[in-house]
Amino acid sequence: MKRFITMIFAALLLLSCGGGGFRHGQYVTVKEKCIWASNEETFDQMTKYCNRKDERGLELMESRGEVGILWTGDKGVVTDMAFGKVKIRLEDDSEVWVANEFLR
Repeated sequence: MKRFITMIFAALLLLSCGGGGFRHGQYVTVKEKCIWASNEETFDQMTKYCNRKDERGLELMESRGEVGILWTGDKGVVTDMAFGKVKIRLEDDSEVWVANEFLR
């Protein structure tokens, strides 16, 4: 049973975090409200806090300017990519990391 659950989790992870079909220089739009991170290390920490539902940890990160909110319809340009995440340059020239699943 444990093996079955692990296989399902792995399949869902690959579907939601796979390449996403993004490429450098591509214009993207945020398809639903999401959280961004200022760099890759912060993205990884943010993900841990989200998975643990650690609101206090996320609040501390927000107070330091390490994370924030992107709203549906926000636009950007892809500047870098990694597994499950994309770095985009927003219209205000800031660059942030966002999970693939929130972009189109």
